[in-house]
Order: sequence, then structure tokens, then C-alpha cells
Amino acid sequence: MVGALEAAQRAIAKVVSGDVASAFDRAVEYGVSANLCDTVAKLVERSAALEIRVVWADSRPSPESKKRFKFSESDARMLKEAARIFRLKFPKSGTTLYGYVQAPAEDEEAVEGRVTFKVDRDGKTESLGAILDCDNYSRAVRAYQKDRAVAITGELERVKQRWQISNVAVRELDGGGDKRNEPV
Repeated sequence: MVGALEAAQRAIAKVVSGDVASAFDRAVEYGVSANLCDTVAKLVERSAALEIRVVWADSRPSPESKKRFKFSESDARMLKEAARIFRLKFPKSGTTLYGYVQAPAEDEEAVEGRVTFKVDRDGKTESLGAILDCDNYSRAVRAYQKDRAVAITGELERVKQRWQISNVAVRELDGGGDKRNEPV
């Protein structure tokens, strides 16, 4: 936690000095995440400033026995923006979405391949591309042929202007009917 807070403060200082492009990217390896940035920003917003003091236990000697971190309202704005960018850039593992197979790859006889899903994500309908292994591709093609809804679980990530999902597990849901134009 201390390393992450130090890295967050270093990143904020780099942004202030004009090194915006990669300031927070380098902080990730020290534990800075979208969740950390959001949490610190929310705490600052509640009281206009935040001071965190860390004192090491006597049983855990450290070169520094105390550490203090201060964050201001302007820091909170930078942290919120960093959190937003992190969420766009980094994969979200274990994401489960519900919808329909919009179109399997051109060759429905293929044993693996690219599939487009029409899903509900954050209350919006969108198309989501995926490359599936043979088992999951077979499930997706069967669901497509039967007009069945699916649950897809994997790592959601932003690639250019579109979202895609990788390491996908496809599960056919009960129900049916031609609802390909309507996500679950």
C-alpha cells in the first residue's frame, strides 16, 4: 500500500510537470490501479483533502518508521482521470456478459474462429468480437443456430475504438426465440 501511494504521488507530480503520457502507466507496477485512484479521489472529495499516515509496527522494522501522504482536490481530479483511463486500457478479467451470437465466422463448419456477440454492457447494446477455441466456438455456433441466448465470460478489453473479449467461456442459456436483435 505504501509503495502504491508513493507511486501515485510520483505520477501526480509527473502530470503536474507535464509528463502526462506515461506517468500513471509506470505506477501500475507499484500497485497503482483504477480502484486505488478512485478510492483516494472519493476520500479527498468528501473532505477537500486527505492525509494518510502510516506507522510501522515495532515488530516490523522498516528504514522509515513513519510515512505521510497528502492529496488535494486537484490531485483527486488527476486520480479520477487516471482511473478512467486505466479502465479503458487494461483488461477486466472474469467479466460475464449476456446476449446473443450475432454472427459466427463465415464458415460455420470451422472448428474454431471469430464470433461477434450482441451483448448488454452497462445498459447499452453493443457488438463484441471474440476469437474462440474449438469447444467454445462449437457452443457459440449451436446457440446461434438455435437462437439461444448465451453467457460469455472472459477478459474484456478495449482495442482501438471497440471492446473485445478474450479467453472466453461460452455458456448457452435456457430459453429461445429469435431475439438476436435484442440482448438479454
